[in-house]
Amino acid sequence: SAVRVVARDVGGNFGTRNSCYPEFALVAWAARRLGRPVKWTAERREAFLADYHGRDLAARAELALDTDGTFLAFRGVNTSNVGAHAVSFHPLNKGMALTATVYRMPAAAMRGRAVITNTSPTTPYRSSGR
Repeated sequence: SAVRVVARDVGGNFGTRNSCYPEFALVAWAARRLGRPVKWTAERREAFLADYHGRDLAARAELALDTDGTFLAFRGVNTSNVGAHAVSFHPLNKGMALTATVYRMPAAAMRGRAVITNTSPTTPYRSSGR
């Protein structure tokens, strides 16, 4: 009852606005510590550097076909840059989950690798797996 969050209508689903950022907790902590309301707004440059970035995923795949072009087997590897700390594994997981759903395949294998890097964390902006 002592916390008021104002989220004005900005239209559709703007991806990174669906995530929880560390700054949210810091603003609440600062308001409690100071005993008064605290407002925080990221500047454009700060948002560019600190907001979660869109997916960064590389896929490698092999497909075995018979002489008629019928799928016999599929093998793939998804490597996902999750940034400096993991926020979401949705692009990595969903891509692997959708592998053998559209076509009939007697055998399918997928491997997923999450790679920690020195970049901003990544998360899907809209739907993962596209």
